Amino acid sequence: MDHTGSNVYKGLVGLYPIYDPKNGTDMGDERQGLRLPGVRTNNPDGSFDVKYDIPLAFTDFRFDDGVTMHKDIHDVQGEFPAAKNPATHPEWWGKTFYKHFPNHGFVGDVCTVNGTAFPVLTVKRRKYRFRFLDASVSRIYEFKLMSSTLGPKSSASLGYEDDELEGQYRIEDGQQCMQFTQIATDGGLLPIPIKRDSFELWPAKRREVIVDFTRYQDGTPTTKGDVVYLTNVMKMPNGRMWSNSSRFFPDPKYKVPVLKIVIGDTAQDDSQIPAALRPLPPLPSNWQSLLDNRIIFEVKRGSVGGETEWLINGKPFDPASVLASLKNPAGRTPLARQKKGSFNLWELRNGGGGWVHPFHLHMEEHRTVMRNGKDVTRTVDPGHPDDASKEDLAALDPGESVIVYRGFRDFTGPYVAHCHNLAHEDHAMMFGWAITP
Repeated sequence: MDHTGSNVYKGLVGLYPIYDPKNGTDMGDERQGLRLPGVRTNNPDGSFDVKYDIPLAFTDFRFDDGVTMHKDIHDVQGEFPAAKNPATHPEWWGKTFYKHFPNHGFVGDVCTVNGTAFPVLTVKRRKYRFRFLDASVSRIYEFKLMSSTLGPKSSASLGYEDDELEGQYRIEDGQQCMQFTQIATDGGLLPIPIKRDSFELWPAKRREVIVDFTRYQDGTPTTKGDVVYLTNVMKMPNGRMWSNSSRFFPDPKYKVPVLKIVIGDTAQDDSQIPAALRPLPPLPSNWQSLLDNRIIFEVKRGSVGGETEWLINGKPFDPASVLASLKNPAGRTPLARQKKGSFNLWELRNGGGGWVHPFHLHMEEHRTVMRNGKDVTRTVDPGHPDDASKEDLAALDPGESVIVYRGFRDFTGPYVAHCHNLAHEDHAMMFGWAITP
């Protein structure tokens, strides 16, 4: 509580791949089941490794320049007298620097993959399965696969300054050269694969994709030594929200290479991209009957400031209680307390102010049924294609609202829900809820 952002920033984050042993559906073995990319090797201790199935965690960092004055609210409270803040810290030069205040959010200027800055991945000429996780404190990414004739140039050498230096390098001549085939989101496999030119990755969001490195999207074969750049095209100068992306005012010069991919030798490939993956659990035909008595939560910046800047339903997080809903269409304000085995609709509202909120609901995946008052069970909002899947994180653009269908099964007890812009969570944008017997 209050320090999640700093702990994640320091590396307390990880992934574990989930497979499905039922009927051998997805066992990391591309010769059986769905035949998704992966060559499995069983180890004597019962564990196993899977080649061509690679987790990718993205985190952005900022490095201390030694001369910037540190004015952190915790320090002015006198909790760290040895730091002698506010002060400059030349002894910290070059070390990762996390400043949670101002608490609108934190973005770094060096992007890393699995903790490595400016990484290089050599791949075989075959299909790969990649599991993406945004492990950043606040940054949202939009990824494309690009080729570049001129290659990366330092942002400084191109004349950029200040926030435009974020990422440190650009491939201004970059052109999309491959597509992603998305196969999964937070809640597991999609019903059918989706071809994507690009996709957004919000904090705590997971997406799985297949990339075929044998050919480019125009059908031209790849050759050994070719280079493809996993490129971020979403400009996010601060923790508030993006300034440019494919959905909102694209910046044709903002192409930051995050991962250099080098094509290597050809390798055997027994994998396939199936036409169907896993059907979604059916929604009840009468889910609309729950609308009037739904539980409503509005996430919004408060006027208190300090450590309680971000509020839900006008209140900061209280770990000892469950939150009450705003007044719903039935005129009630029910507590966020659900009986085990029940199902309900919850509404998440972005209270505005020009902020985005990746809102994370603990315990069980949900299904988005409405976005901005429109039924998305039949026609998905093109800006949020993951609405057609099981998720545990709702992406809220400025002023948006979503209504999600949730089940409350398996375990009783207290849970939380919170904004996964961790600067918001750490400054009170979280609420408690519970499952009762």
